[in-house]
This record gives sequence, C-alpha cells and structure tokens, in this order.
Amino acid sequence: MQNLSQMLRLEYIQYKELRRMTKIKTGISDETQAKLKRGEAITQLFIQERNKPVSTEEQIVLLYALRQGWLDDFSKVEFERVKEGAFNFILQNVPDLIKQIIQKREFDDSIKNKLNQAFGEFF
Repeated sequence: MQNLSQMLRLEYIQYKELRRMTKIKTGISDETQAKLKRGEAITQLFIQERNKPVSTEEQIVLLYALRQGWLDDFSKVEFERVKEGAFNFILQNVPDLIKQIIQKREFDDSIKNKLNQAFGEFF
C-alpha cells in the first residue's frame, strides 16, 4: 500500500494548486488538463460512502489502477461505476488474486501482471 501511495499526496497538492490557478486563466495546455483529470481521479478515489468503509484489498487494487493511469479519463459519474465495477470484476474473475494480496502483504511482479491482465479485460 505504501509503495502505491507514495506520490499521491504530492500529486493531490499539485492538483489543488493547479485547479485554483486555472479558475483564473483560460486556454490551459494539454499537460495541465491531464494533470487536472488525474487530480480529479485522485479526489474521486478518496471519496467513500458514509458507513461503508473500503477494504484494504480494494484500496490496493484501486490505487494500482490509478498509478497505472486506468482511472484518469472518467467523469465523476462514470468514476463511481468504474470504481465499484473494477473491484467486483476482479473479485468475480480472479478471486485468487485478492487472496494473494491479503496473504503476501507484498506487491510483487506476479500480482502486478495479474492486475494488468484483469484491468486490460475490464477496461
């Protein structure tokens, strides 16, 4: 979990600053738009429903999807469906992967490869 979330705080702070700055200016670059989309994805990832905590396994899976850029291009409405759907897809189609994440407590290449394959099928 720590490996996946290392740069998130910095990216989130940069997003908030960019968002504040772009409210004033028009005609932002493609790079800035991409950073704003990524920041919005980070924001949406951290939103949880009341009285419905997100499991550690789900957080790990979604953080990995975020780090790989799978979640960057969705609107707020789509993001919620994708967030639930991606984890449920993995639970149904690759249940042993979730067990590996829980048991190993380490994010190795075999887990990354399986996640990439599962996300490739889902997206």
